[in-house]
Amino acid sequence: AALCRTLPPALAELDLDVRLQKSRLRPCPQSEFPRALASALPAQRWLSSLRLRLSGWSLSSPALQALWQALPPGLEDLRLDLEVGREAGGDAVASLSAGLPRELRQLALCLRGWRCTEQGVFELAAAMADQRGLRKLMVLLSDCPISVAGVEALA
Repeated sequence: AALCRTLPPALAELDLDVRLQKSRLRPCPQSEFPRALASALPAQRWLSSLRLRLSGWSLSSPALQALWQALPPGLEDLRLDLEVGREAGGDAVASLSAGLPRELRQLALCLRGWRCTEQGVFELAAAMADQRGLRKLMVLLSDCPISVAGVEALA
């Protein structure tokens, strides 16, 4: 969280890879980091590329929604690799869909183990169709309970 509070204000690219290990010493305050990142992102008005990898986290849909709402509107390259546990459901996917910056040229979404709903996937597919400048797209939904219709919507 301290790193997020001290980000230089003129970053063009930000690559964060935060993988938590289970610790027997003390529990990690898992909501502090995403809250700090969501607070720091709006100040990054020059940010054109964000690569965020979170693994081992247990983040709720509201915590993820705060991140999506904080994405700088001028992002051109967004890569999210989020293995955040079963707390992330269809409402988190729907809010991501609504929060995608409009300037994207590249988008990579790896949402392993999310509880995606059909509705969330359909909203994500609709958001992709609105991305007129998108040139490169990768979506990975593994271990997500969606039907063939949901997969076809993304295709």
